[in-house]
Formats: sequence, C-alpha cells, structure tokens
Amino acid sequence: MSQRDTADADLPLPLATRHDAAVQGHWLLARLGKRVLRPGGAELTHKLLALADLAASDVVELAPGLGRTAAEIIHRRPRSYVGVEQDPNAAAAVRSIVSGYGHARVADAADTGLPDGSADVVVGEAMLTMKNDKAKAAIVAEATRLLRRGGRYAIHELALKPD
Repeated sequence: MSQRDTADADLPLPLATRHDAAVQGHWLLARLGKRVLRPGGAELTHKLLALADLAASDVVELAPGLGRTAAEIIHRRPRSYVGVEQDPNAAAAVRSIVSGYGHARVADAADTGLPDGSADVVVGEAMLTMKNDKAKAAIVAEATRLLRRGGRYAIHELALKPD
C-alpha cells in the first residue's frame, strides 16, 4: 500500500452512518477499499489530463470524490481549480488536498452555482455512468454552460453496449 493509499484510508467516508444498501455504489466500493473509480485505469486518467492542457487554465472538476484526480490536476499547475462535490465530507477531503491551490464547494454537478463561462476545462471522471439519462443531460448542459468559447470537457466514462 502506498503512502497515498494509507492517507486515504484515514479519511472519513461520506455517508458513513448509512447502511450499505442505502448508499450509492461508488461509496459502497470505497468502503471496500476502492477509493477511486477510473474505468480506464490511472493510465487513461493521465492521458485525459495531458490532452486537456490544464497548465494555466481555469479548471472545474465535477464530482471529485475524495480528490485523487484533484491532486493530479493541481500537479499540472492550472491557473485555478474548483471541485464541485455534492457530499460535504468528500468536499472537505478535496479541500484538504487542494488547499492553497484551489477550493472545493458543496453543490450538485448539474447546478454548480458557478458563473457562465468560468472555466477553460471541465473534468468529469466516471460520474455520468452512475446517473440516469435526464441527470446526464443536465450535467452535460451545466458543463457546457461553464465552459468558455474553445473550452474543453474532459471526461471518461464506462459504457455498456448490449450484445
């Protein structure tokens, strides 16, 4: 286990007081030790962030969870970083990771409360997968609203195709 994984194990998980049957799948996986969801693995995350050209950009990350990707974003030196997380405990974890380089706010990814055109890059990693079609459309519309002209929406998701 890496030093980073050990530190993550000490973070309080969102919805910790709820029964397993009453939490979203990604928080249940976190209870079992899976602290980051990356359908294409860390390699795809690194490629995604490299292609997004984050240096000197204003970045908004939707649903950063416990902040693993937030740390990688900050490492790439954006001009600014805002994580938008609906769970207060997860937002606090992200705040501790990005402190001094950005901030995190508690809000829904479909209604961030951020100004129109406030981002060069919006990042979303494995979060649309867990939403219904209406919620997905609302989140994509919000990402579009946040982006400046020429902005980039950097996402990777799990897609299932019927046989």
